[in-house]
Order: sequence, then structure tokens, then C-alpha cells
Amino acid sequence: MIFLLLLSVFLRGASSSILSEDTPISFSFPSFAKDSCDNKTLICYGAIESSGALSITPGPPPNLPIRKVGRVLYGKPLSLQRSFIDTTITIKISRHQNYTDRAGDGMTFIFASDKNGPSAKGVGEYLGLQSSPGDKFPPLAVELDTCLNKNLNDPDDNHIGIDINGIESNPVNSLLDVDLKSGRAIQVRIYYNPDFGQLSVYAAYSGETLVKVVEKPINLSDIIPTPVYVGFTAATGDFLESHEVINWTFNSFPVPPSLKEKNLVMPI
Repeated sequence: MIFLLLLSVFLRGASSSILSEDTPISFSFPSFAKDSCDNKTLICYGAIESSGALSITPGPPPNLPIRKVGRVLYGKPLSLQRSFIDTTITIKISRHQNYTDRAGDGMTFIFASDKNGPSAKGVGEYLGLQSSPGDKFPPLAVELDTCLNKNLNDPDDNHIGIDINGIESNPVNSLLDVDLKSGRAIQVRIYYNPDFGQLSVYAAYSGETLVKVVEKPINLSDIIPTPVYVGFTAATGDFLESHEVINWTFNSFPVPPSLKEKNLVMPI
């Protein structure tokens, strides 16, 4: 009964202004308002609202610049080390009309140790991950990579990977049924279970059944700081594409010690 009551609180959501690791956190952006980047709800670097979506490397087409980076962070730092994390985003990555066979370079979902903007070094294959000042990588990122970079051991130009303290993914998995740069809406779900110590990533075209793409045994307490910022990065290189976030929901549910001892977990 206690677990059900706690779960009910989680599903209703709680104030995201509270940083305590013992408090559920829930926020949702069914779409993005024109002032989302101006009213401090989001921290935006190089990104703009466009027709209800966030354009992370804005153009819009056909005026997309090459070698550009963008970053958007939720405006408040969060405490997530001992929590279930369940976040879903709908994205749209589109090739430029003049480059039907090449695109680049992709976008990420990040857990960032600070709210700094992206470094100029983050263009192209670095997916906007590095921050300024310091040119540091975030401790954790999920990359949606649309360009084959052999120096990073990429398997192809259409894969999802998990990055820890760097740009090279481990693990990484090619997508057989989803073309990231198709221009179609794609739903991506990132789920972390602290009891099992497992980070899982799911993907599918919007409206279709999500399929697990990649997962990694991981202990967030060893990787991300408290507090931490969550959000997105994107980058173009020598080839062009647009990166849009259409909607975003985020929920975290802390695991009380009493529930951990009983090995009760939130169902997925």
C-alpha cells in the first residue's frame, strides 16, 4: 500500500524546483512556447523555438549553416543519483535538400555537470557535447548519431549509443527499422532502474511500438554529480541537417531505503 501511494505521487508529479533526492520530479513539454528559452524554463544556447518545436541547430531549411552547435538544458538542476529515471522525447532530424545521401552529425540527450554553453570544439562528430569554458564532456549522454566517423569506431551513419565521459559510445547499436535522419517524428525513451543498475534506450517512429535499442549496466551514483542538468545537444559538420525536439516528458522517482530492501521496483 505504501508503495502504491508513493507511485501515485510520482505519477501526479511534484514541483521540479525541489532538488532533494528524496522528492519525485516531473515535468512535461507537450510543445514549446515562444518564450521557453527566454523565461528561464529552459537554458538555450544557439537554439530557438520554431512552430512549437525546439530547433537545436536552427536554420530553418534551406539556410542551415555548417559546423554549428546548439544546446538546451532544463532550467533547474536536479538530484537523480538514487532515482528511477524515465524520460521520453520526440525528435525530428532531417537531411538538407541538397545532400540526399549524406547528413550529419546528430544529437544527444545529456546529463551535464554544469549549465555552460557548448564549446566551439563541439561541432561535427562531437555532437555539441563539449562545454565552454573547459571543453569538458558531460559525464553521461545518449547519442543519436547520423554520420559515420571511423575514427570513433562508429558502426554506420544511423546508430544510438551510450557515452560516458567522452564521445565514443559503449555500447552502440545500429538501427535497422528506424532512419534517424528520415525527417519523420521519432520517439526515444531513456529509462534507468537503480535497483537493477541498468540504463535502457528505446526508439521507434512516433505512433509505433518502442523497441529496446541499447542498454548498459551502470551505477549513476558513480557517474553523474548532484545536482545535474538534463537536456539536449546537436551539431552539424561539413554536411547539413536540422535537429528538432517536438516534445519532452521527464519523470524521476527516488527509491526509499525501505523499498530497496524489499526489492520493489517500478514496472516498465
